[in-house]
Amino acid sequence: MSTSKKSPRRLVYGPAEYAGYAGIIVDADAAARFGRAAQAATLGEYVAEFLGDSWDDYVAVEFGDGADAPSPGDAFDYAAWFNEVIESPTDTAWDVAAKRVVEIVATRGAELDGIRSGGGSPGGNSDSISGPLEQLTLLATLIDPERDGFTLERDDTLVDLGMSRGLYV
Repeated sequence: MSTSKKSPRRLVYGPAEYAGYAGIIVDADAAARFGRAAQAATLGEYVAEFLGDSWDDYVAVEFGDGADAPSPGDAFDYAAWFNEVIESPTDTAWDVAAKRVVEIVATRGAELDGIRSGGGSPGGNSDSISGPLEQLTLLATLIDPERDGFTLERDDTLVDLGMSRGLYV
């Protein structure tokens, strides 16, 4: 019988005015992966750094016989990829924390009345948890990793990676 516990998911918050948010929560691991994708200049680098796959495995899964497969040296267009991505670091954070955040907000009244949880991102396609930074800071103090299954701490750098700040400036 295993007694190992699953580690709490690490979520981070920080400012993202460039994307229309005073503050937003992102999944730390997903944000770091997005940062690696943003650095990829070629498809081969994207596959290795973001997907963590070998080129041959990628081609086999995505292109079957490989007849129409691109070359690993082909340019990787991060902006175009980001525009098409289905699950962003904000979505992942929302999946992990939305229910608990709504419960906490409901018990704290005006202290947390600026926090929003759900759809309606500026781009219109992401679920997110956002709000004023001071309220997100208070929210972070109310999270119990053992009970809630996640941690919440401020990390502006990871937020910038998860929100792909480089596409806004």
